[in-house]
Amino acid sequence: MVRRLWKIGVREVKLLYQDKKALLVVLFVPLLYSMLFGYLYSPNAVKHVKTAVVNKSPDSTGRMVVEGFRKSDRFDLEYFLESEEEIKPLMEKGAIDAALIIPEDFTRNLKKGKSTEVLLGVNASNMIISNGVMASAMQVVQTYSTGIALQKMGVLAQPPIMVSFRPWFNPTFSYVNYLLLGIISIAIHQILLMSVANSWVKERETGTWAEFMELAGNLFTAILGKFFTYFLFGFFSLLATSVAAFKFYHIPLRGNYELILLMGLPFMVCIIFLGIIVAQFAKTETEATQLVMLLTYPMFLLSGFTWPLMAMPEILQKVAGIIPFTYFAENFRRVALMGIDYKVLSTDFLKLCILAIVYFGVAVGLNYWREKQCSRA
Repeated sequence: MVRRLWKIGVREVKLLYQDKKALLVVLFVPLLYSMLFGYLYSPNAVKHVKTAVVNKSPDSTGRMVVEGFRKSDRFDLEYFLESEEEIKPLMEKGAIDAALIIPEDFTRNLKKGKSTEVLLGVNASNMIISNGVMASAMQVVQTYSTGIALQKMGVLAQPPIMVSFRPWFNPTFSYVNYLLLGIISIAIHQILLMSVANSWVKERETGTWAEFMELAGNLFTAILGKFFTYFLFGFFSLLATSVAAFKFYHIPLRGNYELILLMGLPFMVCIIFLGIIVAQFAKTETEATQLVMLLTYPMFLLSGFTWPLMAMPEILQKVAGIIPFTYFAENFRRVALMGIDYKVLSTDFLKLCILAIVYFGVAVGLNYWREKQCSRA
């Protein structure tokens, strides 16, 4: 038994050694992933969260609390507002993710020996940000509250200053609302990408390439033919899965559903042409599948859907800028949970359209280059 197991092990090692690509995947991809993701999370916490301040008690005590937030590296105080009504529009357009509100009776209650509170509004559509903001706010407030309690020498039965939280856009802190739309997006991304790459490689692997080209007439028509076919399948998948999310899992849809479909158009274009690009580096369907699997996981994590872009090292933020998923998934969630309009969405939509054009150009260019190489051989 032991001898047979040993022989099987030796045989598998030899097979891996003969297949250099498989050997590289087994030995080095886990190491590469661990280094990449370790670097991704190296900041350890979400810092420099853009924050607005509404200080209705602008005396020395109120200013002291504001200064505490200013000194914390977890908050960047970007806006000083006159009223709470100004907060939500800033959150919707992504200008802030938190808002510190100090009520009018803040100092008055402290002078009377009563406990008082500050209100912290958070954008709960991204729970990584909101959880970090709430924990950091409690640390800041607790520091000043402890100092006041020592001055009062235990007169107060509870902490002098407490924090009350107001979660916008995801008031129940639902993980379904937070994650499901992103999981749907990456599922469409992976399946469509794999289908396109495998379909393209299969034409060469099974010897049907000549028949395919004869039917198409030329390479450009062949590319467009594949594109339109998979575009329809991908768009149907987006329709079906998003309707299921809103109807069966009761994820709120506060924005315009047409905006989600609009963002889906260049997103599908990017995925399909990325699939054709991937196919140029694979000889078999198995290799194409491996490449897609290797790409999908980093794309999901680098997109900023789970770990915010602002908390990533700068070089990874630049890499995220060329990933279509970065612009689609987060805006899918923002349209659904925050109800943002096209004016807020327009910049990311334009970037996604530019990426679609670039991916199209690269896919066509690589195919023509490969055809020339094959004709010379």
